Amino acid sequence: MRFSLIVLSSVLLLAASIPSQLSAQSITGTIVGTVTDISGGAVSAATVTLTNEDTNLEYRAAVAATGEYVAPNLPPGTYTVKTELAGFKPSVIRNLRLLARRTVRADVVLEPGAVAQAIEVSASAPVITSENATIGNVLESQTIRTLPLNGRTLDRLIRISAGVTTDSAANPRVAGSAYWGGIQFSVDGVTYNDMGNGGGAYSYRNGLATLPSVDSISEFKMDSNNQKAEYEGSVSATVVTKSGTNGLHGSVLWFNRNKEYAAKNFFATGLAKPPFNRNEFGYSVGGPIVKNKTFFFHSYEGLRERTARTNTLSVATQAMRAGDFAGLPVIIDPLSGLPFEGNQIPASRIDPRSKALIEKVPLPNRAGAGPAGTLTNYTVNLPNISDVNRWGVRVDHRFSEKDSIWVNLNYSRGNPYFVAQGYPEGYGSWENGGYSTQSANITHSHSFSPTTLNEFRFGYLRHASVRQGMNRDFDPLSLFPDLYPVSYGGLPNININGHVAIGDYGGSDLTPQLTPQFINNLTHIRGRHTIKTGFDIANNRAASFPATAGMASGLANNAGLGRFDFNGRFTNNNPTGAAQPAHGFADFLLGYPNVTYRSTTSPVGLFYSTRYSAFVQDDWQVTPRFTLNFGLRFMVQTAWKERDRTQAQFDFASNQLVVPGDR
Repeated sequence: MRFSLIVLSSVLLLAASIPSQLSAQSITGTIVGTVTDISGGAVSAATVTLTNEDTNLEYRAAVAATGEYVAPNLPPGTYTVKTELAGFKPSVIRNLRLLARRTVRADVVLEPGAVAQAIEVSASAPVITSENATIGNVLESQTIRTLPLNGRTLDRLIRISAGVTTDSAANPRVAGSAYWGGIQFSVDGVTYNDMGNGGGAYSYRNGLATLPSVDSISEFKMDSNNQKAEYEGSVSATVVTKSGTNGLHGSVLWFNRNKEYAAKNFFATGLAKPPFNRNEFGYSVGGPIVKNKTFFFHSYEGLRERTARTNTLSVATQAMRAGDFAGLPVIIDPLSGLPFEGNQIPASRIDPRSKALIEKVPLPNRAGAGPAGTLTNYTVNLPNISDVNRWGVRVDHRFSEKDSIWVNLNYSRGNPYFVAQGYPEGYGSWENGGYSTQSANITHSHSFSPTTLNEFRFGYLRHASVRQGMNRDFDPLSLFPDLYPVSYGGLPNININGHVAIGDYGGSDLTPQLTPQFINNLTHIRGRHTIKTGFDIANNRAASFPATAGMASGLANNAGLGRFDFNGRFTNNNPTGAAQPAHGFADFLLGYPNVTYRSTTSPVGLFYSTRYSAFVQDDWQVTPRFTLNFGLRFMVQTAWKERDRTQAQFDFASNQLVVPGDR
């Protein structure tokens, strides 16, 4: 029976074991120091005031009996540290740069003298980090903006960071970390990971375009070893966005790269130079709403990219499509076992479905190699289209010396987003390979006293990828009625030995991943000890809508639209020798596949899991030269479940499908 469905694959299996890559990430910093007099004796009654030089906001630190002071939970920025005590000259340390998740030491020596006199010192950057053992590197705003990045996305910074050993944007391996789930991404302390792929939320062609604009980033930091208990995992990528200051600042950008100075593809010198035009544009603005109290920062960045993918393929000649195999290996009639007369398949023997499908494949446009020029005889420049828009806004407000709050909203979307694949025009590529990402972050800080502080954060991430093929209005059942009904149409997958395949991807509607996250951190300073404890709860939800897994999907034998493979076994005149490409195409014309598949459209899958995590840690300043960091983190993640029990596994012992929850 020609084109009969020999092998059936009736269930599309979805990977329900989705890893969770969520972690609470503090983005504040700490300034520590020891206050002594000129003899080296501890001064415990001094007052230490820390002032953010950009916003003029003040923070106070208590000095212990041993002379040590600790100022935790400080926003990243540049600070002035002023120390005062009656009978001593005030000490002022300016330009002290504090980075996210870093501890900076600023020791103070008070000299006897009048209050009207003061000693001012300009701080210099430390050569090494002496207050914790974390290994990492930091890129600040100025460095990020001035680096000549080939594409304004953060993965370009990851590729040049110390310890990175792979070129993957979303799943880099850092200092020997694991590939899947080996790195935790966060923006302003809230997760930015893709649950399904175990790395950063990403776009298919433009890396980490889901993250905020480069111009809105204050710091980018990668820690690769010896992280404290408050951080999950061995490797983290931390993004800290800019906040407004007392000064009104803004910027406008436009970057263009085009084809004028680009070379042609070596294998396509006979074609016109492929299109290439990339425009990146945007702006940022930040400043005060109420000076010394309320600040804003807003950014927008757009990408309009038009590039091309050059494909060199093997397509059937006009003669072969008419059944004429002159000059090619002998073609055997499967019914008689004898060669076709004149190596010509009669028109009456050509399957009408084959004739309809081969019309989707273009004719050769260049002299080919191999017998009768049947190999590498077609070259095409397929367009890639990427339109990306990224928005971000942040508002910081201080109610009093004890309470402050800030809110950060980010939005990024790739649409339209045409992704060329290794096929001709008209089929096989992704008509929509885009994404949509939104995040929200609300953080409230409260100071119970100079030695006890609390930070509560609510974060929300929604990330959704789109994978939709071409020809979605084509119903494959019009050619093969025995296929299962499909949610997304497209050409069936036709694999012909030695020839370019025919088919479409299929796909599904946008499949969102939702992660609301609750984080709380409490810090208490007791003498030489800075004790920090906290928890975070993340509720992970991943939706999978009905999907048709067609060609190149990697699921269910790529047979959601039907799959038919032709290896030339039926028309090969030499049973002991390998079939040639001509034999594969002859089998296709006759409608004799060597294997066929079909699979159902997947059901709706609504997966959920909850992760609970808590920690306690102590930073013990044994001496001004020796700090001991120790702590414990405990995490429980519930097993992934499907809400409506649409998933099943096959139990080989009982030969039955087992649905979760059945007994």
